[in-house]
Amino acid sequence: MFKNIRGPVLVAGRNIANDLTYIYDYLMKSGVKVSLASTKPTRFYKKNNGHSLIELYADVRRLIGAGKHVDIEKALASYLHFSTYIFVTESLLPGFLDLPVLKKLGKQIIFLSTGSDVRYGGLIKTFYGALGHNFVMKPQDYLYNSYASYEMIALQDVYRDRLINKLHTTRVVERYADVFLTSPRSAYFAIKPYYANSVIGDFSTLQYHIPNRDKPLVVHCPSSRGFKQTQVILEVVNDLKSEGYQFSFELIEGVSNEVVIQKLMSADILIDQISPGKSGTLGLEGLATGCCVLGCNNEKSMPIPYRAQPIVGINVNNLKSRLREMIENKQLRYDLASAGVAYTSLDLHSAENFFLQIDRALDRNKVNDYDYYPKFFWEHAQIAKDDLIPEHIFQLTEEIVDNYGIPALKTQRSQMEDVFLSGNAEASIWDTTSLHEYFWGWWNPAARFPHHFADAEKLSNLKEYAQNYAE
Repeated sequence: MFKNIRGPVLVAGRNIANDLTYIYDYLMKSGVKVSLASTKPTRFYKKNNGHSLIELYADVRRLIGAGKHVDIEKALASYLHFSTYIFVTESLLPGFLDLPVLKKLGKQIIFLSTGSDVRYGGLIKTFYGALGHNFVMKPQDYLYNSYASYEMIALQDVYRDRLINKLHTTRVVERYADVFLTSPRSAYFAIKPYYANSVIGDFSTLQYHIPNRDKPLVVHCPSSRGFKQTQVILEVVNDLKSEGYQFSFELIEGVSNEVVIQKLMSADILIDQISPGKSGTLGLEGLATGCCVLGCNNEKSMPIPYRAQPIVGINVNNLKSRLREMIENKQLRYDLASAGVAYTSLDLHSAENFFLQIDRALDRNKVNDYDYYPKFFWEHAQIAKDDLIPEHIFQLTEEIVDNYGIPALKTQRSQMEDVFLSGNAEASIWDTTSLHEYFWGWWNPAARFPHHFADAEKLSNLKEYAQNYAE
């Protein structure tokens, strides 16, 4: 089926936005021998989560917490017969203890990051602020003292926002994964070039309805109030209501995806989230079901891969004016909703396209050809005096730099250069002459996913909406 993806395949990790199930189902239908295992079931999708890894995680954490030795190969014994491992956010063991072993055994490793696994709260303000976003910080987004690696692995919450946690995740995945898919708005610590991740879903199969009411129904469906910036959205909604604009509003929380889809089909406008980058699963579900979607549409922070998404880009400064425009302009609202249905009907985000991208990436990886070439870590990351960086992070960083080089950096050395490159003066410098520079690095114009799978003429018809209403 795909020349570079070897079976049997294990799809494993955290079932964020039902990604594991989409990937597993597609491989099953394609006749690939595949198994599914999850560290935590999905909250909103009533789908197959496969074999549970919860007990294995708990056992390993318990041993590490007690200071006992963990025999990694023994712990992995039931999972070593696979040839390819596709991980979403997490792997088979806490702290990615399995990745070095799998790599040593010649296994093929593909890792898809969903955001929180590598995104570090201590740098959110730096990243978002440069793009004009006043991100509302949650308590857990503020700086925490770091842990040494084994202490970190023993923690129950692998998402705990500690510098060493996110730095450890990023370096281990960069070092051992054959393909690493992530995004600039999450991979603050990335130093190795990587591939653009994509939302995966069968959006073209969703039914749509465009109500086109005179008094539109506006909905907001936050999975995380903090990240979606729900408080800002609610304040704008209340302001417009108090000013006499005619619309109804519904806040939808804590319900299954099936309920959300039904709500979206009856809505005129979806306010997804205020965040740089591009919208995720909910935004695409809104497009597919016939909503005019207000959300992420910022190509400055994420130039690829969604260049033609007809989403009305919003931030804290323009949300009120853009929501007001969509409430008042019924025809524009209808046109944008229709464009959204047309976009999702192209099936750009299908599991098949995901695997076409992976297959191509495995070829490109052999010649060091990537989508994104990051420099944010070298120029903007900061380490507090009380942050303990364990020795293995220095070793992994050195190995990655030796193998893949570094970007051409500013004349004045940054803190990260002093900390991590003091003994590596001979690192090769990336050739970026064929790349396009953007806020946090360079992106590759040859990175065509997913658009080279679509009908180019159909896609070009949507670009006007995408360009006119980008943030």
